[in-house]
Amino acid sequence: WEGAERYAAALAAYTAPEPLPWSEFFVARTQALARYGRGERTAELKVELRALHAQAERAGLSVAAPALREALARL
Repeated sequence: WEGAERYAAALAAYTAPEPLPWSEFFVARTQALARYGRGERTAELKVELRALHAQAERAGLSVAAPALREALARL
């Protein structure tokens, strides 16, 4: 999870001068899934995962949805 978070932080830093919805989504998705992967099972995380899944569905980011769906199914 450290590696995933490191890449997410690098993406956030790289796009900070001109933030993009795509990169902001993938940074938030990575951070949320890392929290889940480390064992967090809070109501707050569930709400965040649901919101990210809905965002992925709306944006047509079908590649991003399965991991979010799987985490939600196990919460």
